Amino acid sequence: MQQTGPVDQEALLAEFAGQVCKNPEGYHAVHLPLSRLKAQNRRDHHIRIAANSLEPLVDRTDGALFVLSNKDIVAAFRDVTVSEVDEVVVKLRYLFSDDPLANEADGEGDTGFCTWYDLSWQHGAFSRLASDLRKHANARPDGLPGDLPRQGHRAEANEPLTPERLSRLEAHIQSADLSPLIRRQSVCAISKDGSPTPVFRELFVSINELRRTMLPTVDLASDRWLFQRLTKVLDQRLMRVLPEMDIELSIATSINVNISTLLSPAFLQFDRKLRAITEKTFVLELQPIDVFGDMGAYMFARDFVRNRGYRVCMDSLNHLTFPLVDRRQFGFDFEKVLWSPDGDFNERRRDALATTVKAAGTARVIMAHCDSQNALEFGQSIGITLFQGWHIDNMIGQPINGGTPTTH
Repeated sequence: MQQTGPVDQEALLAEFAGQVCKNPEGYHAVHLPLSRLKAQNRRDHHIRIAANSLEPLVDRTDGALFVLSNKDIVAAFRDVTVSEVDEVVVKLRYLFSDDPLANEADGEGDTGFCTWYDLSWQHGAFSRLASDLRKHANARPDGLPGDLPRQGHRAEANEPLTPERLSRLEAHIQSADLSPLIRRQSVCAISKDGSPTPVFRELFVSINELRRTMLPTVDLASDRWLFQRLTKVLDQRLMRVLPEMDIELSIATSINVNISTLLSPAFLQFDRKLRAITEKTFVLELQPIDVFGDMGAYMFARDFVRNRGYRVCMDSLNHLTFPLVDRRQFGFDFEKVLWSPDGDFNERRRDALATTVKAAGTARVIMAHCDSQNALEFGQSIGITLFQGWHIDNMIGQPINGGTPTTH
């Protein structure tokens, strides 16, 4: 049923949320914050087209559709697959493709283009959304549509990740369609004349998008060890679905992975399926806490995967830890150093970094999180030739659909 017209949409949404959350099994909902579109992209006919795109699926699934006074849209569906809804959402992204909201990088803004709710276990968050939308509508004295404040889920992500929440999240990940959460970002070689050439492309599950979609009020990284377990679950799920996804593998590809995953049957299954579809190099990115937590397991896993043709990258080094890690001694093919504009780069430290880059090999060190020309110029000043980040995406014209990868 479509709820539009002069009636109080926010009140109807709050009433619907109260009713459906009494028996939420089988329900999903999406919130499209179209109030954040540029003015020229949120005229009445744009909103009508968006609502009309969702209406057939809403009607077929005994759901509800609310077009709010600020032009946000909330739609709920019963017994529908995520892929069915995502097909409509992708079309809407295309409709508004010239607007920053539709192309918003992961981690920018607070809600993104679309926030998902599985009401079977996120009914509390959905009720809070309905309540917040109603309060904001009532707070506008002129009664005219206005932008919803960026109350968003990042600011509210202050609840801790608990074993119980992680257990529910893991169960959902096992059956969820992860494709909407998978992001791509290229690592490029930058020549002296400034032209970029993609060397390999990183694929990763966006942790920020996962949180916004499944646990919008929970800080998934609040407990280091629970977060590490979550990444292992994501590793294994990604490796199961990656060989079956329609993903461009024309150049080398990298993924983040835990050492325990490399030593599991899931990796052998992934390797067998992967080799059937591509002969391109795969780079496996490891986290320092994982490598140094068990050096014996690391060395065994390193030799195991390299014998199968994989390359190994030490991820998430910074300007302080990078000079302490000898790439050749540890057997890494690549090292990834995260750019920080707040780093203390005095002359002595800059010289130390340049010396480390030279010893590691200028084509073996990647400067990641490059979000500005300053980052690129600093990396080049110490001899680095491989770069990754939003600024590099812009240089090669790659859609910024995932922002900077959230590391394990």
